[in-house]
Amino acid sequence: MNKIEFLVTLLVGFILGVLATRFFYSAAIDLMTILLILAVIIFIIIFLKIRKALAKKPNQN
Repeated sequence: MNKIEFLVTLLVGFILGVLATRFFYSAAIDLMTILLILAVIIFIIIFLKIRKALAKKPNQN
């Protein structure tokens, strides 16, 4: 599970890096960039909630 969380964290960090690069190099902030940033933020919030819910449950392996 730790490796999966690490890969997801790397993926989210990569997406945020791409968005930040696009955000800073574009003269005008277009609507798609704002929507993508909001989507990433919502994804992070949902991911953290799911992780907390999974952490509360005892392992059923």
